[in-house]
Amino acid sequence: MRQALTFIAVAAVIAACGGSTGPLGDGDAARGEELFTRNCVACHGAGAMGTANGPPLVHELYREEIFADDRIADATRNGAPQRNWSFGRMPGIGGLSNDDVADLVAYIRQVQDEAGLND
Repeated sequence: MRQALTFIAVAAVIAACGGSTGPLGDGDAARGEELFTRNCVACHGAGAMGTANGPPLVHELYREEIFADDRIADATRNGAPQRNWSFGRMPGIGGLSNDDVADLVAYIRQVQDEAGLND
């Protein structure tokens, strides 16, 4: 009974945060670009090239082999502590579905690939 109540409580918290935490499916980079423009461009810049408010995601530190898709998804959903940059903590983005997050990851990987980072 206690495990069932714990599960229900955790499910309620996840639902309240507005996002799924399941495995990422194949994302749609074009839709991800739209989501990126609405939610991320103010800090991460056009084409994910960074601004004075946030780091570039088109950077060696965020290559697929170093910063896996699930880490991008987690940072998108829950925020991320300051690590390699001096911009402070990244806030999470609420209200995104698992598909939205997969689309954002697909877009980020696309711009990285175009820059030759994930070869």
